[in-house]
Amino acid sequence: MLFVAERTFPSSKVCSKRGHYYGELRLWERVWECPVCKSVHDRDKNAAKNLRGYSAALIKGVG
Repeated sequence: MLFVAERTFPSSKVCSKRGHYYGELRLWERVWECPVCKSVHDRDKNAAKNLRGYSAALIKGVG
C-alpha cells in the first residue's frame, strides 16, 4: 500500500511524542525542542515518525 500525505501535512512541526504543533519551526532549523514535553527532535526523524503514525491511522480507518 502507498499512502500520500497532503503537501500541507506538518510532519516536521508536530511533536511525535505529544502532538504539540510547533509552528515557529523555520526551514533552516534541523533540531528543535518541544516546548510542552521538552523532547528534542531531529527534524527529519520526527517527520518520519509522524508520517508512520499518519499511515498507521489510515490503515486502522480502512480496516
